[in-house]
Amino acid sequence: MKALVVDDEKGLRRVLGIFLSDLGLDVVTAASLEEGFGAVEKEVFHLCLLDMRLPDGEGIKLLKAIHKRNLPTVVIVITAFGSIESAVNAMHLGAWDYLPKPLDMENLELVIQRALKQARLRQENLDLHRRLQEIQEGHSDMVCASKEMRRVMEMAQRVAPTNLSVLITGESGTGKELIAQEIHRRSGKGGELVAINCASIPHELLEAELFGYRKGAFTGANADRRGLIEEAHAGTLFLDEIGDMPLELQAKILRFLETGRFKRLGETRERKVNTRVVTATNQPLDRLLKEGRFREDLYYRIKGIEIHLPPLRERKEEIPLLTERFVSEFSARYDKPKPLVTREFINAITRYQFPGNVRELRNMVERAVVLTPDGEPLVPEVLPDEIFQKAAPASQEPCLPLPPGGLDNLLESRERTLILKALKEAKGIKTRAAELLGISFRSLRYRIQKLGIREE
Repeated sequence: MKALVVDDEKGLRRVLGIFLSDLGLDVVTAASLEEGFGAVEKEVFHLCLLDMRLPDGEGIKLLKAIHKRNLPTVVIVITAFGSIESAVNAMHLGAWDYLPKPLDMENLELVIQRALKQARLRQENLDLHRRLQEIQEGHSDMVCASKEMRRVMEMAQRVAPTNLSVLITGESGTGKELIAQEIHRRSGKGGELVAINCASIPHELLEAELFGYRKGAFTGANADRRGLIEEAHAGTLFLDEIGDMPLELQAKILRFLETGRFKRLGETRERKVNTRVVTATNQPLDRLLKEGRFREDLYYRIKGIEIHLPPLRERKEEIPLLTERFVSEFSARYDKPKPLVTREFINAITRYQFPGNVRELRNMVERAVVLTPDGEPLVPEVLPDEIFQKAAPASQEPCLPLPPGGLDNLLESRERTLILKALKEAKGIKTRAAELLGISFRSLRYRIQKLGIREE
């Protein structure tokens, strides 16, 4: 790993250079802002010790440049001039920590060790982001890191330019509509992809939605209306959850699939469209056939080729990539700084089985991004309780009585006790206390403020 020291004091540069070299780092030093910019342009550094006051300008300019370029560099501000307020301002602009001169070398080593851990985390996140971009190049919105999903994508790409019927199967939330979008995108058709969920529309209205109707065809039909089949002309109609389609409508869909012709409700003349139909279901259609709830002839008509999407629990190698995508999405949506994703966070969610599949993971990451304070990494504490819960025996005894104020007060009291004990052992040095607690300096500072712990 590489470190950059930017300070105008020659003696301090030399001391810090030796100190960092002893920690196993490749060190580059700079005596001015200009030299610092030159070094950053040539190389990528994992750690930067940056003086706030330099002969040719404010070190904050270099900090902004590093932050703007989204480098993995962790910046520690060192200064003999700035107040706490200016140092905190530097942290808001991307600095990881600040240290006053003269430096306490023992404390500096603790801070640097934690900073290097943060730098490795940032590098992992950048590598993950690059890998996600490489995997998704030309693959629309799908993440295909697993062997199973690469096979699914290859099959979708092969069938896309043909007129072969496609049935997409898989549990709810696995991304069946995304595969339909991929098939449409690669089909070369100029029309749109029109999607309808057959389970979300009342049976008596589904036929009108699909085929359209003529004015006066039924009560409330006040004007002629095109159905989704016509809307999808020269494009693709995606019938999601086709297993929930009523039997009487299945016969009409079958005829349309065989002839390309249909009638609007209330009309006698037939219309013809060039619409490709892709279907999907989360139900086993062979079971519905045996129960008489799905037509056998329609089943074989739509199953030209079946593409099965495995559940997320069977392709867990995709969880880090999907998490990276969702973190980027929701950070932008809520105008928040993009948080780093800790290894502990990924480990926690990877152990979970995700009965709701990718949809559940997406909702979980959205919650985590919203609950994480700006500047803090994603940690397991912001995950919902079901991530950590295990099935308890039916005979389990009820919880012990809680003190006044309930569980929240009990947890806050315990947290306060642990923080005070760590501060006492660290003789008030917060970076050392954070090390003892196994959390970041920023996280400790946030918890001290939240719990109203007075500094003495």
